[in-house]
Amino acid sequence: MRDRKQYMKTTYAKYWINARNLIYGTMPYDLSMIDKIDEISKKISVKKILEVAIGTGDPIAADLLGKGYQMSGVDISEILIAKYKENYPKINAIVGDAENIKLSNGSF
Repeated sequence: MRDRKQYMKTTYAKYWINARNLIYGTMPYDLSMIDKIDEISKKISVKKILEVAIGTGDPIAADLLGKGYQMSGVDISEILIAKYKENYPKINAIVGDAENIKLSNGSF
């Protein structure tokens, strides 16, 4: 498990920092996810979203921020969070492990 996490923190993060925009762009999956989050959030009147494995914030966090959601994010990679904060300083993001997120009950 440790090797997988180290790979995600460094090797994969260096690839993903540019690949998301240059190779993949916004995919149909992303658009479906954004629509589903928006649909469910409107039904339950929630505007506070935590995206786990937020990466650079593109496109999901960026789109939801534009729709008025209060976004927060966590990612295991310091590289990706640094890029994220550069691109989206209004969104709270931290470096953290998705298997051990420290949040108080009812935060999200």
